[in-house]
Amino acid sequence: MWPVLLGVFTALVVAWVTIYTLNYSKRKRVFSQECLRLPGPLVTDKKQRDEVLKKDFRMDRVPENLDAIVIGSGIGGLTAAAVLAKAGKRVVVLEQHDQAGGCTHTFENQGFEFDVGGVYGGFHTPDQNALPGRPAWGDEWG
Repeated sequence: MWPVLLGVFTALVVAWVTIYTLNYSKRKRVFSQECLRLPGPLVTDKKQRDEVLKKDFRMDRVPENLDAIVIGSGIGGLTAAAVLAKAGKRVVVLEQHDQAGGCTHTFENQGFEFDVGGVYGGFHTPDQNALPGRPAWGDEWG
């Protein structure tokens, strides 16, 4: 009885491994050479870039049958969306700001360009900037 059960179990495991291997080998791997493509030309014209980066939300622009909705166009959101898109998923990225990029985008004011990442990092209360075992920011001065 035991040899028969062991034989059936072994046959099932071998069949499962064979089917899994055949199916997995047919899939397109996201980071393989066949998925790579050369980047398009660098767009330096601000109007052309803004046409892509500063589109307002409208329901008629959202495609149907999405596989993923990524909320936020920061570094993590754009990376997740790019990997999912390379894997063949239909993805949309939603951003509340008028420009994609999260902390990585810049803005201009009076002819000067500012990096937003540094601005976001500077609005902490003093106790949030304290390191464990060290006084809060500003306490060492007075």
